[in-house]
Amino acid sequence: MKLISMFLNRQYENNLSKKILIGKKGNYKYEEIKNNISFLIHILRKKGIKKGETVITILDNDEYGIFFILAASFIGIQIILPYNLREITLKEAKFIYNNAKYDHIINFTTKEKHLKYLNSPLFSGKVIHLYDVFQNKHLYKYNDIFDNNTFTDSIKNFVVLFTSGSTGAPKGISISEDLICLRIKNVTNQLQFNNSSRIYMSGLLNNTTGFIYSFGAFLHGAILILPREKNIDNWPFEVDLYNATHIMLRPVYLQKFINSSINHNLKLKSLQVIAYGASSVPEEILNRGRKFFNHCDWVQGYGLSESFGPFCWMKEKEHKEEIYNKYIYCLGYVDSTMEVKIEPLKGEKDSNVGDIMIRNFNMMEGYYDITTKKIQKIGEWFITGDLGYFSSEGYLVLKGRKANTVLNSNGHRIYPEEIEKIYRKIEGVMQAVLLAASNSTDLENESEFDQAIICIYGSFNNNFFIKEMYQKLKSISVEKWPDYLYFSSSPFIINDNGKIIKHKIKPNNLFKISNEI
Repeated sequence: MKLISMFLNRQYENNLSKKILIGKKGNYKYEEIKNNISFLIHILRKKGIKKGETVITILDNDEYGIFFILAASFIGIQIILPYNLREITLKEAKFIYNNAKYDHIINFTTKEKHLKYLNSPLFSGKVIHLYDVFQNKHLYKYNDIFDNNTFTDSIKNFVVLFTSGSTGAPKGISISEDLICLRIKNVTNQLQFNNSSRIYMSGLLNNTTGFIYSFGAFLHGAILILPREKNIDNWPFEVDLYNATHIMLRPVYLQKFINSSINHNLKLKSLQVIAYGASSVPEEILNRGRKFFNHCDWVQGYGLSESFGPFCWMKEKEHKEEIYNKYIYCLGYVDSTMEVKIEPLKGEKDSNVGDIMIRNFNMMEGYYDITTKKIQKIGEWFITGDLGYFSSEGYLVLKGRKANTVLNSNGHRIYPEEIEKIYRKIEGVMQAVLLAASNSTDLENESEFDQAIICIYGSFNNNFFIKEMYQKLKSISVEKWPDYLYFSSSPFIINDNGKIIKHKIKPNNLFKISNEI
């Protein structure tokens, strides 16, 4: 299946006067979008872009990015999308520009630091600037491009995305156009998209949420709404203004969205589905949000960049039963698009916990080496890097990232999510993250086993906090307590998806947690 075919939707032809895209630069009818895509196809071909070429693409998170991705699908080119699209950090971009094998760089951003770098002699003849291309668009209609050309076949290595890099360097992953279309169809069906939906696209165009929400809206003949600004505190006002029915939020953004809505008493009665994922959401946030937005369904999705989106779901039924209060991180049921098994860990004291593995179908093409364009294939079973188990009810329950767990001298595995959840319940805590001592240079006489450091940022009295901490820790066995406590005077750095970047934390002046209290 082709991504462009999701947009060329006959449902829109029944009402050609309807604005189906509320963008940052304007609002668009179906024919206007078609004309913009057609015009862009014309320009790209005129610039020498051909089927089969590889293009590094620097997009702003707006409708021009959507037009370009659809044009790329039509022409049949491979696009490499740097990870940090919203900020487009120059450091990361330089690495890709300087090391990747590619035919062109297509730039839609006007950020001065990137323009200065891209206009250097290093990239002479390689860069095509298109940030002002639509300002020069002629009145001539280019829609006949769709009539006079047949589509290329679906592209095997259509998009190269990058993992978040929250646990290290981002990895390039190659995604086929067929997988993108399959995931868009499955996920949007799970989220109940239909032709009366109004989709608020809170994701980024270089990750799965952005693709699924943007092109999923077109698949179902819905209206797509792009946020006008990055400030999440203002998103409830936009949802209210445009009567959005669906929104997906990462945990950090969900908390901000709920707080802003409550503070401004915006009930957002148009909302039908609030979806979230990427990491666990503290139960107090979910309880607060569900109490305020009690008119809509709540859906949690679990997936990977490598699977291009979620395949495991906790829906409204499970939310009503408050399953999220029963487990540290319940992922819900695995859907029919994926096969999951638990591979037991040797020597693990918790015998039902193991590696979460997924069968290699409906998965990425493989890890993409930007320096050689070679793809590292995966085996029959893909090791997700997550540890978990199946509950007696059949739920997949996540214990945590294997690489982030701490194996202490007692042979017990300490799971960050479990510890962080306990600490987030203490009044005043804004951020909590567990590290292994190997990330710190401040500990003397490190043993062969890991030392667990719980890092906290918030607003509280330290003595009060420590007293509360010991009370909360009684809920788990003493063998799984952290070894040290670190109070940070400033917020921890987060990446574009709201995840704390652990390797940026440098703990010092540590407080030793006694297990004899």
